[in-house]
Amino acid sequence: MKRSRIAGLPNGIGVTRNSNGKKEYWKVRLGKKFTGGKIVTRNFSSLADARKWISDDAKKLAVPKVDVQSLKEQSGTQAFSLSPTQLGEAMDAFRRCQEAGLELSKAVSFAIKFNKPKGGKVTLTDAITQLIDVKEGKGKRPAYLEKLKAKLKRFARSFPTKTNLNEITTAAVEKYLTALKQSPEGQLIEARHISVLFGWAVKQGYTAENPVRGWDRPQIERTPPVILSPSNALALLLVAGDLTPWVAVGIFAGLRPEEARRLAWEDIDFKERHIDLPASKAKGRTRRIVPFLGHLEKWLLPYKKDKGPIAPLNFRRRFWAMAERAGYRASKSIQKTSKNTGWPKDVLRHSFGSYHLAKWNKAGLTAEYMGHRNSQMLYQHYRKVIKQKADIKLFWEIKPQELVGLKVIQGKLDKKAA
Repeated sequence: MKRSRIAGLPNGIGVTRNSNGKKEYWKVRLGKKFTGGKIVTRNFSSLADARKWISDDAKKLAVPKVDVQSLKEQSGTQAFSLSPTQLGEAMDAFRRCQEAGLELSKAVSFAIKFNKPKGGKVTLTDAITQLIDVKEGKGKRPAYLEKLKAKLKRFARSFPTKTNLNEITTAAVEKYLTALKQSPEGQLIEARHISVLFGWAVKQGYTAENPVRGWDRPQIERTPPVILSPSNALALLLVAGDLTPWVAVGIFAGLRPEEARRLAWEDIDFKERHIDLPASKAKGRTRRIVPFLGHLEKWLLPYKKDKGPIAPLNFRRRFWAMAERAGYRASKSIQKTSKNTGWPKDVLRHSFGSYHLAKWNKAGLTAEYMGHRNSQMLYQHYRKVIKQKADIKLFWEIKPQELVGLKVIQGKLDKKAA
């Protein structure tokens, strides 16, 4: 390696001749004294090309010349407390911010805010572990923790292993959500879980902002909920088997699927004829009492036990087997196919809310039984207008005796088989 002697090179520029084993090339190095900031290097096949670049394009990277007298008049003696290197870096920063249309003070504030978090830097994977530990310590339910952990770990796998939490931007979150190719509803669910992580991280000082908040959320057109007709409700109960208690408290008491799975026989008071759902098993951690409606008691009595959960072991496997027997695909998808559909989300609870409101016409009471603070969510998510008034009466009259001699064909009650 030999240093070239090019006459008149500005201070801070060096030119060296190098070889990669096959051919020689010329390397130009613009040092901090020349740029006032970062070091810039370029390689050229000939000395003439290197000389031309130095005399043309390299000049654009040079730190602006400082008019000492003007600087003194504008900034006073403070400007002279900076070393030549610091002064050069400052001038380079001014130039680069000006090219980008930014103010230097705002750029510095932004860099400090996002690159130097108050709580220190933490990797995405470590932050997830900390969050799960915190949630577990606060008594969050295992099912919630399992779902949160699964979604956040999938999110983490889309980034390099050592990615720091504060490096993740809104654009990165949006790119991830788009790549999932989910429905708008699915994207919102994913975003909510990611937002839990960043909301917690902001409080810990690990990052300045929650990038999910800047995400352009998709528009969702709300469609009426799917509910069971009286015949379909009866058909489902016909094939429910040992899941009958779980199905019955969903249809006739409006319990959420997970609430029904946590419900125990000790929580069902046959003497007072109501379900006493403890706060520890309710979604909102608030106790609620739902009276026996329709023929709920008759559906429960054949399976009654002194204690223990009303849902059997291996619930998931048994559930999809039941759904398939009732004419639904053994899939979690709710998209329609040419022949039938997947299991509609919260269809039992939707049915209860719609039929209860249609019969008693008391939104506040329906909302209370379903565990809502008010009736707004009831009207937004759980109510479907029942056009056939006769169905209202038929629904609340469904009882076990009607199952005798009936068959289910493609999810429909075959009345001819009665």
